[in-house]
Amino acid sequence: QRVPDEPKAYLQLADAYRKTADSAHEIQVLRDLAQRSPDYPEIHTLIARAMLNLDSPDYAKVLEDLALAEKALPSDPETFYLRGKVFLATNRDAEAEQALRRSIELRPMDPGPYYQLGRLYQKMGKAELARETLARMQYLKNNTPK
Repeated sequence: QRVPDEPKAYLQLADAYRKTADSAHEIQVLRDLAQRSPDYPEIHTLIARAMLNLDSPDYAKVLEDLALAEKALPSDPETFYLRGKVFLATNRDAEAEQALRRSIELRPMDPGPYYQLGRLYQKMGKAELARETLARMQYLKNNTPK
C-alpha cells in the first residue's frame, strides 16, 4: 500500500503468500502487478507457476498466461517447462515431450525438465528413454552447484 508502483513489493508479498501455500492470494498479487506493470519481465510465468499450485488448476488459463509469457520472453526455459507440465497433466504427451525438450535445449543443466520428461517416457512405456533421462536428471542433481 505504501509503494503501489514498486514491483519488488508485489513480488515480496506474492512470495510470502507462496511460502504459506496461499496460491489464490499469490495469484491475485501477481495479477495486480501485471495490471500496474504489464511489461514486467516474467510476470506471466510467475502467474502460471502460482496457478499450477492450486488444488485444481485451470490448465487452459495456465496455457493462456504461458502464451503471454512466451511473447514477452520467447527463449525463457521456464515457460516451456511449465507448459510441459500442463501438457503432461492433461495427457497431451507429444506436446509435453516437445515443450520439455525445448526447455532442456534452453537450459540443459536444470534437472527439473529431465525429471518431467522421464516421467512422461515412463507413462508412454518407453522404459529405456525413461531410464536414461532420469539418470541424467540424477547426475545433474548430484553434480550441479547449488
